[in-house]
Amino acid sequence: MKSIHFRSGWYVIYTKSNYEKKVYDVLKSDFDVFLPLKKTIRQWSDRKKTVNTPLFKSYIFVFLKNSEDQSKALKAEGAYSFITIQGKPAIVTDKEIKSIKLFTGELLDVELAPFEICIGEKKKINSGPFLGYNCFIVDYKGKEKVVVRIDSLRSCITAEINKVHLAEIV
Repeated sequence: MKSIHFRSGWYVIYTKSNYEKKVYDVLKSDFDVFLPLKKTIRQWSDRKKTVNTPLFKSYIFVFLKNSEDQSKALKAEGAYSFITIQGKPAIVTDKEIKSIKLFTGELLDVELAPFEICIGEKKKINSGPFLGYNCFIVDYKGKEKVVVRIDSLRSCITAEINKVHLAEIV
């Protein structure tokens, strides 16, 4: 990675699958690192237990102060590369890190929604019985399902649909 345009900040390291905690443990002695964990209640046959799992699979955040830190951070076993956007390393703001820490520290069952799904966003339904209707996303139900509100005929209908049935309004 070229260090010509380096700026200090929070970088995102992409790790080998299930290596987030191992990479975190290696880097925490030399860097300010952040591994957001979500608290989830797991049910066993005889008990319930709260477990911590990575919020972002295969990602950890590391604060780099200088360009030499870039290559040093990637030497940890299980660290592959820095996440890039349009060929440049992605830098996460302090405000975003603080927000993630607040969510993961205070809330149970924090879940990531796909980037294209935003509560309150207006979309068009592109297939099924509501083809052509405009709707508002009101909730997110797992990987594929969203709850939408369709305002029609002076009443409000909510329905759970697959997100593939939604399109941008043009």
